[in-house]
Amino acid sequence: MASVKAKRRLSSSPKENFGLVDKYLKFMEINKTASSHTLRAYRQDLAGLGQVKSTKVNSQELLNRCRGLQLKWGSLSLSSRNRKAGALKSFLGWLYENAYLKTNLAFQIHAPKVPVKVPRFLSIDEAISLFKYAEANVLKASPKKQLQRHYELVLIGLLYGGGLRVSEACHARFKNFNRDRGVLRVVGKGKKERIVPITKNAADWVTSYLEHVERHREFEGHLAQKDADAIFLNRLGTRITTRSVDRMFEKYLRESGLADDVTPHTIRHTIATHWLENGMDLKTIQLLLGHTSLATTTIYTHVSTKLKRKTYEESHPRA
Repeated sequence: MASVKAKRRLSSSPKENFGLVDKYLKFMEINKTASSHTLRAYRQDLAGLGQVKSTKVNSQELLNRCRGLQLKWGSLSLSSRNRKAGALKSFLGWLYENAYLKTNLAFQIHAPKVPVKVPRFLSIDEAISLFKYAEANVLKASPKKQLQRHYELVLIGLLYGGGLRVSEACHARFKNFNRDRGVLRVVGKGKKERIVPITKNAADWVTSYLEHVERHREFEGHLAQKDADAIFLNRLGTRITTRSVDRMFEKYLRESGLADDVTPHTIRHTIATHWLENGMDLKTIQLLLGHTSLATTTIYTHVSTKLKRKTYEESHPRA
C-alpha cells in the first residue's frame, strides 16, 4: 500500500505532469531570458492545467481546462486575473507555434481589462526634503551607524539619480561604475544591460561609500566570494535583497514624515516624471528606464499636472 501511495505522489509531481509546460518554461528562460520570479509565477499559473504531454494534446479539452481555471480565478483582483490569463495565452501561443496545436487557442482566452493606475510620485520639494534628511543622517550618525547611513543615502541617490529599479540597484557591481564618466552599467529585466548616467552627487556618494573605511573593516574576512563585487552589502557580506530595501524605506517613512504610500519604486516614478516635466522626450526616458515598450513610458504623461498645463497652454490658440 505504501508503495502505491508513493507512486501516486510521484505521478502528481510538477516535473512528471508538466511535460510541455517544462519545455515552455525552458524556452522562456533561455530564449526570452525570463527571470526566476517570472518563471516561478508562470509555473504556478499553469499548474491547474494538469497533464499536458507532447504525445497527445486535445485542443478542446485543453481549452476547457483553461476556461475552468479562469472560473477559479473569479475572486482574484483584475490585475491578478489579467496576469494569469497572460500566462495562459503565452503558453497556448507557444504550443501553436511549435505545432503541438493546429489552432491558436490563445485568441479564445480573454483577459479582463485593468484600469491604468497612475503611479505615485514625489514633488520636487518632497524629493529635496528626502535627500536633505538622508544627508543629515550621515552627518549626525554615530561611528557605528556611519556606514549604514551612507548606504541609505547612496541607494536613494541611485534610485533617483539614475531611475534604477530596486532589483537593479541590489545587483549593481562596482566594476560597472565609472565615476569619471558618471555612469553605471546595470542589468535590467530580461537580463538586458544598459548604461545609466547618474548625477555627480550620486557618483560622489557611491565613491565615498565604496571607500569608507568601515565598509572594508566590516566585511573583511567573511565577504562572500560571489558577492565581493557588489556595491551594496548586508552585515553578512552578501549583496542586499529587495526586501531589505523595503524595510529600510519603511523606517525612512516613519522618521522623515513622508506619506506612507511611498515605496522604493516611487523614487523611480518620481525621476521619470521630473525628467518629463523638464522637457526630456519620452523616447530618451524609455531608454534610461530600460522599458521594452514606449507604451509603458507614456503613463508618465498622465501623471503630471504641470505637464498637462504646459501642453494646454502651448496647444490652445487663445491660451
